[in-house]
Formats: sequence, C-alpha cells, structure tokens
Amino acid sequence: MNMRKILFITLLLFASVSAFSQMVSSSSLVVTKTKKQLPEVKPGYEQSIDVAYSLFFNNNSHMGIDINYIGGWRFNRMFYAGLGTGLYLNILDFGVRNPHYQQLDWGLELPVVNIPLYAHGKVYFTQKRCMPFVGLSIGGTFSTPIKGEASYYVDNFYYIPFSYGTCRFLLNPTVGVDYRINADMDLYLSLGYRGMTQPIVTGLTRYSISIGQDFVGAIDFHIGFTF
Repeated sequence: MNMRKILFITLLLFASVSAFSQMVSSSSLVVTKTKKQLPEVKPGYEQSIDVAYSLFFNNNSHMGIDINYIGGWRFNRMFYAGLGTGLYLNILDFGVRNPHYQQLDWGLELPVVNIPLYAHGKVYFTQKRCMPFVGLSIGGTFSTPIKGEASYYVDNFYYIPFSYGTCRFLLNPTVGVDYRINADMDLYLSLGYRGMTQPIVTGLTRYSISIGQDFVGAIDFHIGFTF
C-alpha cells in the first residue's frame, strides 16, 4: 500500500467520524420552548362587573336579572372578599299569591326594581389560567314598602288598608370557573342557588291582616369580568 492510499483512507475515516459526531450532537440537541407565564396575582383592590339571570322554582315562579358591581380585596391567588351592590330587576313577576285566603283575591306585589347589598367571597383552586372556584354572597335586596287593601266578607265587605315591607334576605352560593385573559382581566362563569325571602299573608280577619316572610329558591347563572 503506497502513501497516497494510506493518506486517502485516513482522510476518509476522519470525515466519516466527524460527520457521525455531528449527527449525534444534532440528535441530542433538545429545543425547549418556554411558555409565557402570566404574572402572579398580587394582593390588592379588585373589582368585578357581574350580570346574573335567576329563575325561581316555587309555585309562584318569576324571573329576575341582576346587574352588580363588586369591589373588594384579593388577598392572594386563592382568596377574595368584598361587597356588592347594583340593581335587581323582577322581569316576570306574578306577585305572591295566597290561595288559602279567599277574601284576599289578589297577591302581594313585589317591586320591579330592588337595590342589593351583600358581602361576597370567593375561594379559587389551581394555579392555571382556568381556575375553578366557589363563591358565596350573603345580604339582602332593599326597596320601599308597598301599600295595599284587603277585602274581608262576613255579612258585608270590610276593606283593610295596610302596608308591607319588600326588603328581602339574600343567600347565593355559586360554583364556577375563572379564565384569566391577561394579567389585569379575568372572565368568569358560574352557576348558583339563589335563596330569597318574600312577604306573604299569614293571617286575615275583618279587622286586620298579618304579613310574614316566606323563603323561595331559584337557580341562577352569572357572567362577569374581574379587573
């Protein structure tokens, strides 16, 4: 074997080893793509605009719409507490009927517009962009009293004027999911149970009428933005 052949074989082996080394190096290269992380939730003031639709499922069913503003304090990623207010609208209301009293041939009316005021809290779960949560609102809806007149018949018609309060207790637990759009805004959806009191006739004579409170329930759906 002459010198040229030895040199040629040596160069060929060197090129093969170099190419193989580059292939191994390329195949072992791991490309890591880092996801853009949203900034962590920082403690501070946080506010929400909330719209809810309620369908009551008692015998005197009616529907309502809430338009609410909620402002409060975000303690950390998990806990939030604040106060809410706004407008509660009876959009389909047949009144509170009292079939047990034949002398009262109409129902107690509920006001169309109410002002809610309540304490509101949320507990969030997970550390992801979509965060399930549970919430609770406790308070009441406030409105002016309503005047009415009852008729009672024995040997003649007796008319009894009266006034009754229309402020109502409110209890609203919810479950839902919060989607973090960006560092400063979230969209959330939730489903809840709305429990409320309402005035009801508890007694009627030719001289007086007694008004008490009845508890009714509803299913409600919320959509809102937190910013």
